[in-house]
Amino acid sequence: MSSNKLLSVIASLTFMIGSAHADSIVTSIANVFETWSKDEIYVLSGADGNTYTMEKSESRLKMLKSFNKNPVKINFKKSGEKRIISSVEIIHDREFLNRDLNFFQTQSTRKFVPTDIDRFQKVEEIFDNLNQSDERVSQCFKRAHIWNYDMWADYGINTQKVFIFYTERFRALEDAKWRFHVAPMILSGGVEYMLDRTFLDHPVTVKQWASKFIKSENINCPVITDFKYLEENEMSRLCYIMKVPMYYLSPYDLGNNDSRTMLKKDHWVIDELQDARRSFKEEKNYMGFDTGKTTKTY
Repeated sequence: MSSNKLLSVIASLTFMIGSAHADSIVTSIANVFETWSKDEIYVLSGADGNTYTMEKSESRLKMLKSFNKNPVKINFKKSGEKRIISSVEIIHDREFLNRDLNFFQTQSTRKFVPTDIDRFQKVEEIFDNLNQSDERVSQCFKRAHIWNYDMWADYGINTQKVFIFYTERFRALEDAKWRFHVAPMILSGGVEYMLDRTFLDHPVTVKQWASKFIKSENINCPVITDFKYLEENEMSRLCYIMKVPMYYLSPYDLGNNDSRTMLKKDHWVIDELQDARRSFKEEKNYMGFDTGKTTKTY
């Protein structure tokens, strides 16, 4: 028996702790975190963004961390909201070696395509199930990031974000303190809907959402794709809108940085998720984001 096959057998036998009738997922391991308060190991799945748990031991922890560059099959059973690992197997099949299984690292061939939800009732259901436990004082871009992430992990859908920027002209006229606001956007039947759970009680169109935050239905906020255009035209308009994939966190990503260019982001960044989750009181579903270090996002 080859050493690779032997390792797979050892991995399966080492971790076989549950029923043979468990569910399974083929994925890569994006993060492994051992808790100090509980005797558990949290495993963040790179393919679907969900967190899987298992009883803690040094041998299991070491083995899981050694799998971080390999496709694996995680067999698990659900107990309430928890996904409890029963076994983990390394996969050597070439079919899986070429699959896109880790959305926490860049992938040159990855193409972002927003998911078009066929039924608006499904959009309403997703809106109602968004995390509502946001802290009394929190930042919109961190709330939006977790909402976007949850929609991807819970429903397997690709969503976007919409940033509305208040120009220098608007802030002078309105004595406004906000520089920008952002919320998730979801597509349904070709129509773009905003899911801003903190300020709205139902999904609305981008125009309706912008009108609420610009305080007028008669003001048009042009859609731009270049942050530099915003900076160079602060006095030309009252507001601008930018639409970006779900991975973008803040204006820093869009060009409000030292290089003044839009960063290329085609994946989730664990440090950003770890920081953003603190916008919510209920963090139980986000334990896989832990890195064991202090993080700061912009």
